[in-house]
Amino acid sequence: MAGGFQITTLSEGQYFSEKVDINSLFNLNLSRRVLASIVINIDPDSNKGSISLSEVLASSTSIMSRSYHGEFTRISSKKDKSHRYLADLDLIEEEFRQNKEESPELYHRYEKIVFSVYTDGDSFNIKGMVELESGKKQTSFTGNLLKLEDINAAFPETRDTNYSWKQFRSEVLKDIEKPRKYLYRGQSSNSHPLVSSFHRQKRFSLYNYYLQMIEVERNISKYLGRKFDLTDNDEYGEFMFLAQHYGYPTPLLDWTLSPFVAAYFAFSGIKPGKLQDKDYGNKRVRVFVLDEGALMSMSRVNLHSLKTGVTPIFVSNFRITHNDRAGPQQGISLFSAISNLDSYFSLMSSHKSGVLKYYDIKYSERDKAIADLIAMGITNESLFPGLEGAFIAQKEKNFG
Repeated sequence: MAGGFQITTLSEGQYFSEKVDINSLFNLNLSRRVLASIVINIDPDSNKGSISLSEVLASSTSIMSRSYHGEFTRISSKKDKSHRYLADLDLIEEEFRQNKEESPELYHRYEKIVFSVYTDGDSFNIKGMVELESGKKQTSFTGNLLKLEDINAAFPETRDTNYSWKQFRSEVLKDIEKPRKYLYRGQSSNSHPLVSSFHRQKRFSLYNYYLQMIEVERNISKYLGRKFDLTDNDEYGEFMFLAQHYGYPTPLLDWTLSPFVAAYFAFSGIKPGKLQDKDYGNKRVRVFVLDEGALMSMSRVNLHSLKTGVTPIFVSNFRITHNDRAGPQQGISLFSAISNLDSYFSLMSSHKSGVLKYYDIKYSERDKAIADLIAMGITNESLFPGLEGAFIAQKEKNFG
């Protein structure tokens, strides 16, 4: 491969690409476009893993989207020391919009994929073949790959991100006045990366997770008096949102429309006693700010698949049931197929800026912040309706 790229094996972790070019098998006219994305997850033994592939074909009157999933194994050749990966592909989701009769070629489906990965030491490329039903035809594809950092790697602290509570209030009030939709998330430490509870378990395959959730739903539905059809994306998302708020690991991250609710969650876990620690001056909470419009513009393939994660990140609009906290918290969920969002946004920042920023605020600002937030009516009692929240609020008032 040109440019100093050499074939390589994949190490444990997650790889992602939104720039996969699949050579068309058909004489498509210039009004058509083919877009694809790939997610690769590698198990610790580096010999087995999973691959998810999406494809979108579109013309002026028709659009088709499909997502596939496969478990692959490494096949090596001693003769030329090459390393390839092979997988049978299962069609997971399929959608036609508008006039499908006009484009019979849109009906093709892939059955197998063979690929290799190349690196120049700094970046990765993928190259391979996909095979149609019964091996009748094959077509090649190429693309770049992003290797994500370990899930413990967080955005570094910088001087430009350090704020006092007063400065934070002033900055977020400016954000609120802008004609854009921002989402906020508070974390009690700026050393904690943006990682979902699912990915913190060092799990990557969303399709295997989906199969597991089918069994979870069977066991939980008897307590709810209703069943969820997990083959339907809306109901699957609704069930995941419910599971998230009862402590079950999901690929969702909780955000809020309020910067002050986010700040409350960041500071509320810090006890006043910690402010006396000798190193408290070096500790900071972090409040993330996500520009939803900029996030939506990042994706080439806008296929919101919960089972394959071929669109890596999107803001959900799942129905809310059996969760009386979401309203007071102005809660909203971010679906993430990405194991480490800090790493992902760092890698993408070279061509998409302004999607995510953050404020780091010293622990020593905790008392000022909590006093302000209580004056705004943001307390455990208001955010967690019921006895639990009421008692926590009284505890905070009387014992700090």
